[in-house]
Amino acid sequence: MLSYGAFTSLQYPEPPAPTFDTDAQAFFTQIETVEGITLTTTEKDAVNDLVVGLKADSLWTKMDSIYPFVGSDADACKYNLKDPQDTNAAYRITWYGTNTFNSDGVTCGTTNNDFGQTYNEPGDYGPTNGTHLAVWCNNVNNVRGYDLGAFRGSGGDRDDWALIISYGNSTQYACFNALNYTTDSHTPAENFYMSNNLSNTTEVWRGTTLEASSAQTIDTSLSWGSNTIALGGSYRGAGTSVSDGQSGRGYALATVGQGFTSTEAGNFYTRANTFVTDLSR
Repeated sequence: MLSYGAFTSLQYPEPPAPTFDTDAQAFFTQIETVEGITLTTTEKDAVNDLVVGLKADSLWTKMDSIYPFVGSDADACKYNLKDPQDTNAAYRITWYGTNTFNSDGVTCGTTNNDFGQTYNEPGDYGPTNGTHLAVWCNNVNNVRGYDLGAFRGSGGDRDDWALIISYGNSTQYACFNALNYTTDSHTPAENFYMSNNLSNTTEVWRGTTLEASSAQTIDTSLSWGSNTIALGGSYRGAGTSVSDGQSGRGYALATVGQGFTSTEAGNFYTRANTFVTDLSR
């Protein structure tokens, strides 16, 4: 007959480690092994579900940059989930000025030097595949600010790429050519926002609703140089942004990539909403 002591010597196997999508794991490895920043189980699960969901909806290949802003640290929040290398070519963010990082993501500052440079170049996009700029804004205001943007030129030779939730006037703006803006009037609130161009049409999206659209062809003849897309501002080169372009808004997720159909836009919203909900942002 076994004694009570015999049971105390039984060994139980360790539970298996979670298995993540290989792209999600590469992102985790860069942050945890290279940067030495520990991600929570909740953060890893949410990011992994986002990757799996985007792939299931055939959206992953349309993305060039996906910024989940996990890790509550500037060095963790700079990485692009699509290509988590610490290089400009991989579109990792360079943070300028004073920005706040916590479990809700990132909140950009309000001065001329508070923003993130993504290194995504407007010149890489054109009419064939279109383009999109998207954010989930979870710290909202009504100031004169860009949420994702780049600006080039002066005088009559100017071009503005813009996702603007509000410019101090309760109006959302989208633009991918010259200064021809597609707009929608609304009261700013926490939500998913997107400027989208596909089939020579620029669209304003808020949540799952296409709020406005107008004909606009992306001009591929322009030279953008170092004027790449900024988060929380409109980048104009040399580490500065437009003086009245800082948003001071907070972001739970941001993406840049090819244009979406209406169905794809709806599917993307669903994946973004699940990600934000999973992280209680």
